[in-house]
Amino acid sequence: MADRMFELRAFYVSTSYLSCIVAIAIAPFTIGHFLRRCTVRLFYELSTKFLSEPLKDTSSLETRTEIFRPAMESTGVLVSYTYGEGRLSESYGSSGILIDHNWILTHGSLMKPAIFRNTSILNFVDLLTPGEIIEIPENISCQLNFQISEDRASDPEEPQDIHQAEGCAVAAWKCPLLKDTLENVFLTWSFDKLSESNRILLPVFLLVQLQDIQGNGSTVREVLERLHSILVTPGRGQNIEVQATPFGNPVFIHSVARGVVSNIIGSHKSVILTDANAVPGCEGGPVYMIRNNSEKILCGMVIAPLSWCRGEWVDYTFVANLKPSLERILENHGTQELIEKDSKEQDSKLAVLLDKSVLVVKCGAGWGSGILLDKKTGTILTCSHVVKEAPRSRIKVLHRSNCEKGGGTSTWARLIYRTPDGKPYDVAVLKVDPGEISPTLVDIAIGTDPVQRGDAAATAGFPFFSSNLPTVSRGNVSKCLSCMIQTTCCVQSGTSGGPVVRWPTGEMLGMIVCNAISSSNSALYTRLNMAIPVSVLKGPLDEYIRTGDVRVLECLESDDPTVRQTWSLYVVPVSKI
Repeated sequence: MADRMFELRAFYVSTSYLSCIVAIAIAPFTIGHFLRRCTVRLFYELSTKFLSEPLKDTSSLETRTEIFRPAMESTGVLVSYTYGEGRLSESYGSSGILIDHNWILTHGSLMKPAIFRNTSILNFVDLLTPGEIIEIPENISCQLNFQISEDRASDPEEPQDIHQAEGCAVAAWKCPLLKDTLENVFLTWSFDKLSESNRILLPVFLLVQLQDIQGNGSTVREVLERLHSILVTPGRGQNIEVQATPFGNPVFIHSVARGVVSNIIGSHKSVILTDANAVPGCEGGPVYMIRNNSEKILCGMVIAPLSWCRGEWVDYTFVANLKPSLERILENHGTQELIEKDSKEQDSKLAVLLDKSVLVVKCGAGWGSGILLDKKTGTILTCSHVVKEAPRSRIKVLHRSNCEKGGGTSTWARLIYRTPDGKPYDVAVLKVDPGEISPTLVDIAIGTDPVQRGDAAATAGFPFFSSNLPTVSRGNVSKCLSCMIQTTCCVQSGTSGGPVVRWPTGEMLGMIVCNAISSSNSALYTRLNMAIPVSVLKGPLDEYIRTGDVRVLECLESDDPTVRQTWSLYVVPVSKI
C-alpha cells in the first residue's frame, strides 16, 4: 500500500482585506480573567537626583567583577525569576542585553507573569508616562529580583560555561515612538487576542542593575548615553543576528539566528521587521547588524517574536530600533548633542534595486505586488489572482519612494492579459502610461544564468502594508523544476506578484505565486513558497513587449498535465506496493 502523503494545497498570497486584524503575541498562552485594576494612587515623579547620582549598591553578596564583560561590550543574557509561593511557584525567563559593567537592558514582557498576580505592578506599568525614565518604587522593585545568566564559553564546541549574578529592576520607561507606532501605524490592526495587561508591555523597557558586581558609579543617564553612542540604525536588506534564549531555557542561552532587515517602519523608524527566526523567550534579546567585514554592531532588541495578521501567522520578528528609541528618551533629559549624530546605515544595494522595480498593485479591496518589466512600454507583471476583480474594479499601481513622508506616485493600469482561472500559470500583464511612471523607476534585471538548487535568493513585496517600501526576505532556492521554483524566503499575504531574485545581484529568477497551507487550513508554511520561473515567462513577455501582440501571451495557458499536477501540489504515486 502506498504511504499516505501529507496533504498540502496552494495558498495564494495576495491580500484581500482593507483592514488588517492582527495580534502580536508576547506569550504562547492567554489569560482567562483580566486583572481588575485597583484605584491605587501612585506617584511616579522623575527624580533629578535619580538621573544624576549613582544608585545605591544593595548587594549583600561577594563582589565578583570577573564574571561579566567590560563596559559597552554588549552580549545576550538570560534574565529569570521565580514568581508565586510554595507549590504554586513557577520560574520564568526571557532574554536581555548586558550593556555595561553591571547593567542589563531588557523588555517589559519580562514582567508578564508578575502583573498577572500583582495589580500594583500592573498599575505601575499602566501609569508610566511615555518618554520619562521612572525609578521603580521599592515596593515594586523588591518583587522584581532576577537571576542573570551568561554563557562565557569562548568556543561553540566547548561545554556551556554559565556565570550567574543577582539583579534588581531599578528603572523603567515607556517608549513614546513604539507607543505611537502601535497606536497609529497599526491603527487598523486588532490586538484583541491579547489581554490589556499584555498589550501595555510592548513599548516598555526595563533597566536591571546587577547587585553582586562592583559597578563603576555610573548613573542611569550615563549608562544610556554610552549605549546610545555604540548603536546604529541598520538599512533594509542588511544582514543581522539575533542572540537570545528561546523559551527562557538555560540550555538555549546565547542561541543565534540570522536573517536580514526586511523592513523598517513606524514613528522615526522605531520598529525593525526581520526574517530572522525568534520564539517566545527571545523578547529582550539583542539584535546586531553584521557589516561586510563581519563586525557586529548592536542595533535593536526583540519585542515580539510571534504575531498574527488576518488569522495568518506572521513569520517576521518585531524588533525595537534602539537608536531612535534612546534618542527620544535622552532628548527629554537634555542630551541634545547625541541627537545630531547620524548613524543611519544605507539600505543594501539589493534593497535599493528592488525599490525601483517592485510596485504595489491594488484592485478592489485588496492588494498584491507587481514587477516593472519594461518602462518604455509601461509593462508590469503580477499574478492573475491579484487582479481577479478586474474589470469590475479598476487597477491602481503605486510606487513608494519614501514611506515615512508619504512619498510616491500612483497611476491607473489597464489589464492586458490574465490567465484563466484553473490554469496553472497564475499570470497577469498590466499596462500603464509610460509618461506617468516615476523617473526613479527602472526595469528589473532578468536573470540569464540557470537557477540551481541551493542558490541564495531573496523575495520582495508588500505583505501587511501597502504604504511602506517593499519588505525583503532572504532564503535559498530549495527546489528547481522547469515549471516551478520553490524557495525558503518568508512569503506572506500581499507578496503575490513580487519577484524572486538572485542574492545579491537582484536578477529576477521568478515571480511569487503562492505558499503552502495544510489541507485542513490549520497551518500556513510561509517558508515553503512557489514561483513561476523566469524561463517560463521570458519568451512570451519579450515577444509581447516587442510586438504588442497580446495573443503571444496565450502560450502561458499551459495544458501540460505535468505542469497542472505540479501546481496543484499533487504527486502521482509511483507504486501501489
